Amino acid sequence: NNGEIAYNDIHLSQMAQEVRYGFMGKVNVAIIEACEVTP
Repeated sequence: NNGEIAYNDIHLSQMAQEVRYGFMGKVNVAIIEACEVTP
């Protein structure tokens, strides 16, 4: 890792506040993981 990629693995409930207050800087790309569980 050359330190060229910024990576952050935080709980989803904390993400909105971190982005809102500018802790993430300018966000250009987001990779979102989602799944669906059905009976």
